Amino acid sequence: MTDYRSIPPDEPEERFVVVYRAADATDAEITAQMLRDHGVGCRLIGTRNASLVGVGAQITPMRIEVAESRLADARELLAAMRPETETDDEERGEEPRRAVLALGCTILFFGGSHLYARRPWTAGVLAITQLSALLLRGKPWPGEAMGYGAMVAILVLDGVFGVRAARAHNRGERPSPLRQALAGLMLALAAAVVGTLVARLASA
Repeated sequence: MTDYRSIPPDEPEERFVVVYRAADATDAEITAQMLRDHGVGCRLIGTRNASLVGVGAQITPMRIEVAESRLADARELLAAMRPETETDDEERGEEPRRAVLALGCTILFFGGSHLYARRPWTAGVLAITQLSALLLRGKPWPGEAMGYGAMVAILVLDGVFGVRAARAHNRGERPSPLRQALAGLMLALAAAVVGTLVARLASA
């Protein structure tokens, strides 16, 4: 008999996300097993016996979830082995993010490149920072030179890292709102440093 004290405590569970919505129980079982056979752990959510509880199968759809860190691998496997199927409903009909459009959105509105790349929280932080630099430009603080330097730096950073974000989105990366906001804060801090350097050079 197994001693419960010999069982290691559960490790913190990684966030799981939906990668596939099955048409029926058979489809779900086959797809889940296919992912497991290729080293992608997954879990099957839903009931295989909807009729036994008096509801139709469409009322209790089955879905397959994978750890967020394996999402890109799971999507790649599904696309390669079952190209006729679709993944999660939220991804249906979504076109890949294009680098040239991500770069072009930089000059359309504040944080435009990251917003196009589906990073709204990063875009929001950059937009607030850029708007603040615009409104404070010419004031005693931070000064016109620093304001202009920060604004230009944000435009450049938004364009460069927005292109990277678009490519990451196409690979299946979906950072949490917290990670997006932190990324925006880091870029805003970098822009402030650039603005400070520009102000010092202008006053030298």
